[in-house]
Amino acid sequence: MASHSNMPLYPEPVVAFEAENTYAVVYNTGRAFAKQYKTYNVALFDKEGRHLATYCIAGVQPNALTAATLDENLHVTIKEYQVKWENDLQNSGIKGNVVSGLNLLQTRNINLTSSDKVMLSPFQMPTELTLTDIANTK
Repeated sequence: MASHSNMPLYPEPVVAFEAENTYAVVYNTGRAFAKQYKTYNVALFDKEGRHLATYCIAGVQPNALTAATLDENLHVTIKEYQVKWENDLQNSGIKGNVVSGLNLLQTRNINLTSSDKVMLSPFQMPTELTLTDIANTK
């Protein structure tokens, strides 16, 4: 994402997991002028610290919300929702508008340690970060 925008990307570590052969670091990203629209990513590393994969697992946008639950075995449950607004978002905008509900679109269960390469979320994938890059953001 950072390579496609002039706004800096601010990764912020949230939590780390240790599985049998893998470390997982969940971090969120926000941009300077849109920090309220966060994207949550999980970066996987082997026990030697080599980057294996990065997946976008959750995030929020004005018209979509994706929530994720990650367990100690690195299985993730992802629920994607459409955000319903009291007034039409296109015509009324966000200011003064109220979220009236969420419409569940789909639920997916994925094993992050499997070899399948899947896009986990409709949100854009982040630029690859190393474990050191993530750790140095605090």
